Amino acid sequence: MDENDIEEMLKDYDYISFEQIGSENWSVYHLKDSAIIKLKAVPLKLLKRGNNIILSPMLVQTAFVPRGHRGTPSETPFPTTPEGWEDELTQINIGFDIINEPWNEYRIDSGGTFSLKAVAIEFASTKLYDPQREPVYIINSQILTKKSPMI
Repeated sequence: MDENDIEEMLKDYDYISFEQIGSENWSVYHLKDSAIIKLKAVPLKLLKRGNNIILSPMLVQTAFVPRGHRGTPSETPFPTTPEGWEDELTQINIGFDIINEPWNEYRIDSGGTFSLKAVAIEFASTKLYDPQREPVYIINSQILTKKSPMI
């Protein structure tokens, strides 16, 4: 079995193959607390259901902070509910500048295209630190999509 066999199996399973067009870029934000946040929307799969196509994307995010902002890794597990995060917040609605919010474009096997963009709406800082000693941010964001004829 090779990659072509896998692609044929995925078609039989009603998934649609796609490939990236051009470079894949990050949305970049500079926060007023000096952190730099990068976001990227990554398409995982496209599923054909009748005349509809269902996109399953994932948001990838990371923070870059000055050395002076790093701390001791948190020993307690991170909260798993919105209510659990409320006690961890140190600053909400941190101001930010948009450095870049690019569209990343993908071609599907029918010749159509779709594009994804990660867009940040709001940032909040917490008193928690990850294992790399980086502060944990809460990011309210959206994944925007657009398409040209996909079918």
